Amino acid sequence: MVAKKAEGDWIVGAILGGLAAVLLLMAAVFGVLGWSFASSVAATKAWPTTEGVVVKHEVTEYDYRDPKNGQLYKRAKIDFAYSYEVAGKSYTGTRFNVSGAGRPIADYEPLGASVVVHYDPADPATAGLSVEGAAENPAWFYASGALAALGALFAFFGARSFLRWRAASRSSAG
Repeated sequence: MVAKKAEGDWIVGAILGGLAAVLLLMAAVFGVLGWSFASSVAATKAWPTTEGVVVKHEVTEYDYRDPKNGQLYKRAKIDFAYSYEVAGKSYTGTRFNVSGAGRPIADYEPLGASVVVHYDPADPATAGLSVEGAAENPAWFYASGALAALGALFAFFGARSFLRWRAASRSSAG
């Protein structure tokens, strides 16, 4: 009976240890992604700005059928562009947000409006009207912390099961 219980402890320890390794790896990946996104947003906030003008603002509605329930919905698509100049060269931008994240249609400026354009000094063709990003969302760090805590918990119980197995193996051998 002791041998069977000890064998079960070894299996549980191995499973928990494997899960702990996976969770800790995922925590590291989420942490690195969160740090990367946050640092890129911080860098874009230091980008220079120039004045631009909205040259295109067209909203088109279209029908969308939800594949889950078959209902027909109206959706809107915006075709938006602005022109700006950096060092005597003209550019046209289409992104509202430097990160590429969209915005509600109400946030887009009307045709002919004057806008402040944030541009990458290393590549002025990369630009946006906003430098606020989805990357500022602390959820990346919360997810990383939660995964790390869960991984540590699994590692603890995995190590405990393994040590129980080892102690039972030694006592049955001795």
